[in-house]
Amino acid sequence: MTYFCTRCKLTSEDGNRWCQEIDCPAGASPRLFQTGDTLGTLTILNRVRVLPISSIYVVEWDKKRYFMKIANPGADYEDRLKDEASALKQITLKSSKRQKTGLPRWVQHPEVNPDAFGIVSYRDEPRVYFLMEYVDGTILYDYLLDNPQPWHKHVGWFLQTLARGLMLQHSITDKANMSLNPETILVYKNNANVPQPLILDLGLLVPFRNDDGKPKHLLRAEEAQWRRFTLPAYLPPVLLNGGDVSVSDDLFVIGLIGYEMLAGRPTYPYERRPESSVRKDIASQYVPSLNRTDLPRGKRGSGRNTRSKAQQTTSDADIIDMRRVIRRALSVEERGDYRRYPSIHDFVSDLSSLYGPVLEKRRLRVFLTYLAAGAGIALAGGIALSLIWSLFSALLGAS
Repeated sequence: MTYFCTRCKLTSEDGNRWCQEIDCPAGASPRLFQTGDTLGTLTILNRVRVLPISSIYVVEWDKKRYFMKIANPGADYEDRLKDEASALKQITLKSSKRQKTGLPRWVQHPEVNPDAFGIVSYRDEPRVYFLMEYVDGTILYDYLLDNPQPWHKHVGWFLQTLARGLMLQHSITDKANMSLNPETILVYKNNANVPQPLILDLGLLVPFRNDDGKPKHLLRAEEAQWRRFTLPAYLPPVLLNGGDVSVSDDLFVIGLIGYEMLAGRPTYPYERRPESSVRKDIASQYVPSLNRTDLPRGKRGSGRNTRSKAQQTTSDADIIDMRRVIRRALSVEERGDYRRYPSIHDFVSDLSSLYGPVLEKRRLRVFLTYLAAGAGIALAGGIALSLIWSLFSALLGAS
């Protein structure tokens, strides 16, 4: 069994500190399972990702594949995984199986009924875990290594589903993710071969409101506690500057991911940089320009992207520009040229105006079904008319 540093992504066989960072968390690094290891009735097939709170594996149980999340060592990590399992179970039970939610589906393991999570011993060490339905795909971080700048239309559809996934999490749990990043998102292809996201981690699950119903306000001491569970370059502003938790914090991180997919680089470079320097970049609120000429402009509510001359005469309030959409998602200001979106729904609405709904073959299939049915009816009608005419001609000949 090896050990893994969730910050520098290096491994060690004995768990000794090996990272260059002076505040390396290697002392609490998780032990990694290997292919073939068994946890009760579950067999490890491969490791997907190691995150600050948990590790994700593909496992086999009863000849079927599942995602398995295992809490990293420590009561704090275990408690957070239990909260995530309960939240994902709640989301799964309240959403339709056919609905494209952008979130994985929680799976009930018979050995942990009725709890949302299970506890299994490995070499006399208890490990907290839960299961999710398996989807074949690639982690976004790896996907962008092979294709740093996906087609902008695919990015627009990708961000729509990503945003809807967070909207669903917000509406059912009343808690923010606050820890979304390319390491926690799986990319899979839908039936139209369009890349789509699956959020494999519900994040910090920070409540939007206190018990008295007032907005949750983060203090300085709380910020530092939350930050240790996140990736530095994808911190929402509230974890740096304090303030009330809101949906705009998650939208800010969606903006970071959208910028990275369009620009081919992170908004705030973080690899081989001190965490303090990355935080300083985010706090500056400086966003590099998106120097792309192929990004669309469109009319709000049009449902498609265009660059016609007619739109150039439309008022600025009705014009949507993809660069502006990303810039507004990354804004923390309530006023000005790039004032932040009032809701994630407004962000999705602008993307839909530019790109239309996410492309799926279902609509084409329905159209072809109706077309085939219509052709069948027409053919049957033609045959019937031909028979009637033949019969009528025979009668005339007989007379």
